[in-house]
Amino acid sequence: MAADIRTQLILEQSRKRQKLNHAPKLLPNEQVEVRSVEEGLRGSWHHATVIKHMTQIRVVKYHHLFCNDNSTNLVQFIPVLFAVDGIIPTNWRPSNFPNYRGKIRPIPPRVLHNKNCYHFGQCVDVFLEDAWWEGVIFDHNDDDHSHERLVFFPDLGDESRVLSKNLRVTQDWDATTDKWRVRGDWIFLEIFEEFKVELPVFVSVKQIWYELRMTKYFVDEMKEWTCPVKENWKETVKEVMVGKFKMLMTDFLHELTFSEDFDTNPDAVVAIKSGYENLSFKYRNISDEKKVVKNDEALRTNRAELSSKRARIEVLPKYRTPRTVLTWLIDNNVVLPRAKVQYCCKNDRRLLKVGRVTRNGIKCNCCKHVFSLVKFQKHAGRGSDNGGLPSANIFLEDGRSLLDCQLQVKLDQSSRLKKRRCEIGTDSDYICSVCQYGGELVLCDQCPSSFHTSCVGLKEVPDGEWFCPSCCCRICNQNTFSEYYEEIVETNIINCEQCGKQWCLKRSKDYLKLKSCLEANWFCSLRCEEIYTGLQRLLGKSIPIGKGNLTWTLRKNKTFEHSNYDSSDTEESIENYSKLNVAISVMHECFEPVKEPRTGGDIVEDVVFCRQSELRRLNFKGFYTVLLEKDDELLSTAAVRVYGEKVAEVPLVGTRFQYRRRGMCHILMQELERKLKELGVERLVLPAVSSVLHTWTRSFGFSAMTESDKFKFLGCAFLDFQGTTMCHKLLVTDPPSTKPGTSKGNRCRNILDLDRVNDVFEESQASKPRESVSGGFLKCYHRRKFVSLTRLSNSECKNM
Repeated sequence: MAADIRTQLILEQSRKRQKLNHAPKLLPNEQVEVRSVEEGLRGSWHHATVIKHMTQIRVVKYHHLFCNDNSTNLVQFIPVLFAVDGIIPTNWRPSNFPNYRGKIRPIPPRVLHNKNCYHFGQCVDVFLEDAWWEGVIFDHNDDDHSHERLVFFPDLGDESRVLSKNLRVTQDWDATTDKWRVRGDWIFLEIFEEFKVELPVFVSVKQIWYELRMTKYFVDEMKEWTCPVKENWKETVKEVMVGKFKMLMTDFLHELTFSEDFDTNPDAVVAIKSGYENLSFKYRNISDEKKVVKNDEALRTNRAELSSKRARIEVLPKYRTPRTVLTWLIDNNVVLPRAKVQYCCKNDRRLLKVGRVTRNGIKCNCCKHVFSLVKFQKHAGRGSDNGGLPSANIFLEDGRSLLDCQLQVKLDQSSRLKKRRCEIGTDSDYICSVCQYGGELVLCDQCPSSFHTSCVGLKEVPDGEWFCPSCCCRICNQNTFSEYYEEIVETNIINCEQCGKQWCLKRSKDYLKLKSCLEANWFCSLRCEEIYTGLQRLLGKSIPIGKGNLTWTLRKNKTFEHSNYDSSDTEESIENYSKLNVAISVMHECFEPVKEPRTGGDIVEDVVFCRQSELRRLNFKGFYTVLLEKDDELLSTAAVRVYGEKVAEVPLVGTRFQYRRRGMCHILMQELERKLKELGVERLVLPAVSSVLHTWTRSFGFSAMTESDKFKFLGCAFLDFQGTTMCHKLLVTDPPSTKPGTSKGNRCRNILDLDRVNDVFEESQASKPRESVSGGFLKCYHRRKFVSLTRLSNSECKNM
């Protein structure tokens, strides 16, 4: 009997071995699909042809991907499993690599499937942009035979509504047997639906997925969203859902403790807890030598409390740690955790305090308390007045100060940016600068911008030359003055430093008389200069808010192009650069990174660093960054740009997740609106996605802009995004009236005052009968004034 069983097992094993395909696969000239792992293309399979095979490598030539110069098809080396070469060890089992996700496969066979029978959670491939993208059906329209389905892409964290005819069932290829199997449903959604019955869920399933994929267990063990091991998913999903429930309950109980509405009263803001008692994660204790320690007794110091209880060590995930300059240095591997630091006197380098670096701050050796950089400086007996920047006086053991480390990161990032960032060509834009969508576009003859006719108020495509609102003169609404001159001369375009609007002048002998008005910072009006000066006064100044150690700071990227600055300017610029990078990291937590296809740059970085472009919608000059901090930790941030006294925009506003529902965004926006009111700015606009549109309109007092409202600001290149609703809020009900040519304006050297232009015009007319630049400038002004008066008279006549 035992012999028969042994014989039967041998026969079964031999049959299994016969199923394995030992022949080499994916040979030259064979059509294949290659999975991309590059940012922005993750999870997409691209059609290619194998042109060469080597040991565990296949050389492929893509059909629809090209080299950077678009001259030839892209050729790439793709690593493959040993099974693709037909080398299969006898002890090999597919279960040994449950999380393996191949990068190359043959063309999948067609699966007979009713396209109207796709169901929620089913894994599908979507054909977009000449590639198949792996996704999951994310709606419940299973029975209405809809021609469109909502698909979620786990690799990208994005979703899109696609036509059912562009879907196919996802299949996985087994290289050992050369067989295909249908992947089926996403296990994560199955587990989530199971736990939803046991645990209350107050956040979306996407939010659970975003946090799950950043857990240590998923990154180290599961690795891919296609992991087929159900038990692994159960443990991870439950951990995230329980942690999320605890955190939300903590926030809820925190709100119940206080009856005052601190959203509208910043003084009532309570101190924010810096600890996270409710989250604990188990992990292996690791020593400085990166060796695993068998137990945590070896980590205890002589002063540790002698307790029989086993020490519980809590590890905070990256998205829960404080966002400070110190954590930014740690994330860039310039400063190591537990590194020894010393605070030395600025004048005589006398040692005052010693501590060690942690993600929460600097742990002092004398009192074992953790301090922020500013508080560690105060702990050392020095203030900001007599001590300068804390980072300039805190030194590592190798002699570098933290300020030197900040400069090192700045130089490294600047060098990488120069290598990576490509120049924008002169080709016209491929999307409308107003609505951000493509289609039939009208091209501006001055700049690369493109527009839909309806977005700029045109009924049809104009004949001849056409210039967008941003390229037209503020006075005459024309691009050139050639129709008013007997001879064609070169045109000079000048931009207001604050509102960015253009003015055009002609070169002539009288141009030299106006040269004093055309300095580096030129303003079209007194109001623009007052706003610019007011913003400059606010830069870098921390304004205390309420009683919770909150500070509100306005910052802007500075580039020193001149040599007349001292060391303090350099220190301030480095510190400013570091703070802006911390703001970028917070925004990246709040928003999925958006890469601009035209430049390859990150939109958030471009906005914060005020990077300029010939293309109006990508020209981010004039942006300021607002920071709301508590003890050097950044809680909330926003980007703002002021277009003179008429309007300001706030396209990006982000608050860290653990500080939401605590009034932080209200405090930041209220102080920003207060400062804009003081400067006389009349209106504030921002783009709102559908999920938070109700919050902006009900809690913050914004309202959706009508088409007529949008047409008023066509000359302002607002930063907008697809699928958003542009909202606005009136800040000043009675804007201050300013008369052109007042005596106050005549004393301002940087303002092209019209009375002063008139003096130059009369003086030039006495010596030269031909019309001058000043005369043309005045003619445009008076012509527009006449048109405005005529329109006013016509409207009055209609009302009579």
